[in-house]
Amino acid sequence: MFLKALLLLLIPMFASATPLFVAHRGIPNERLENTLASFELAWERGAEAIEGDFRLTRDGHLVCFHDEDTQRLSDTNHIISRSSLKDIRRLRLNDGSQIPTINEVLATVPAGKRIYIEIKDGPECI
Repeated sequence: MFLKALLLLLIPMFASATPLFVAHRGIPNERLENTLASFELAWERGAEAIEGDFRLTRDGHLVCFHDEDTQRLSDTNHIISRSSLKDIRRLRLNDGSQIPTINEVLATVPAGKRIYIEIKDGPECI
């Protein structure tokens, strides 16, 4: 009963809100997540925003990658926080692409669109 009453109160609040099409990690069911190809496809499909996960490399560069290590998306396992940007850039993901830097991802964002940046590490990234 309480849930039904709560929903009746909340639905009108959200009914007037305009939904925003945010491509979480790009379009990961068609392109490898958090890659430039995935973000570009999101823009082509009409996304109003993208969301990407960012981690700090050993030498202080922000790269776009969700996991702490590269094992799930690559045949080589590197821990992002223990690897230099040079090490990360030599790595090839399962689709043949590289892990992008934050600047490369930002460069894909068209005028008038948004990006949501999820920092996976601590306050040292800010």
